[in-house]
Amino acid sequence: MKMVFRILLLCAVLVAIYFFWTNTTYLAGLIPWYISLVIFIFGLSLYFIGRHFLQKKYVLKKKADRIILSTPLKADISYMSGVILMFFSVITFKYFIIDNWQLKVLLLLVAIVFAGWIYIYFIQLKFAINDKIIIEKDVIHYDVPISQGQFTFKKEDIFELIFLKEFKNESKQGYEASFSEGSYKYHLSVVLKNEVADEPRKSYDIDPMIMNLDIIYFVQALEMMNFSLVRKSKYEGFQDIWMGHNLNELLLKNED
Repeated sequence: MKMVFRILLLCAVLVAIYFFWTNTTYLAGLIPWYISLVIFIFGLSLYFIGRHFLQKKYVLKKKADRIILSTPLKADISYMSGVILMFFSVITFKYFIIDNWQLKVLLLLVAIVFAGWIYIYFIQLKFAINDKIIIEKDVIHYDVPISQGQFTFKKEDIFELIFLKEFKNESKQGYEASFSEGSYKYHLSVVLKNEVADEPRKSYDIDPMIMNLDIIYFVQALEMMNFSLVRKSKYEGFQDIWMGHNLNELLLKNED
């Protein structure tokens, strides 16, 4: 199955590069502009349908003794197909006509970059389809994206679960840093207890977004299973960390 997947992916990349390099006007002349427009609208619709099925009620499944977080197959396939169709509609648009060889070289480079991106995207999708997070009363099972591995964290071994809110620097011109309540990103990490005294505690970052799972759903699932989280905040580019998720709380010196 893996070999078939790789062969199909390679064929798709080679076909894309061929059409870009030989003559981009071929598809544009073959397919009417209104068909390309319909394909784009259909692709856009599939993309949003896929995102719709990533809502909490579709990805969080509560059982009697556990909670399972995983993306539905229809969501992954839907938004992936939408992206591909939108890209296809652009290169088949009637007025996408290029005869200059320099521009063809540029488009070839764009196609290669896109092919690399789509390869990474498919790999991520592959693991998003197969991977899941299982939260039991005393154990967290976390399939590691982009690999075949799995982390298993026992509650008795966890020192703390840190739910970090990092406020983003909104100053883009190199001026003095500025921050606001509405500009931030979340991080979640598991810090384990020391096996040997005086050794640094092991910490593992968990990023369910790679599985197309909202980190908030993961946090809610942990709390539903009575795992305690420590809420902390920091400024992007700064080391100081403070307790809570309020932008204006008193800063506390990082323990490190």
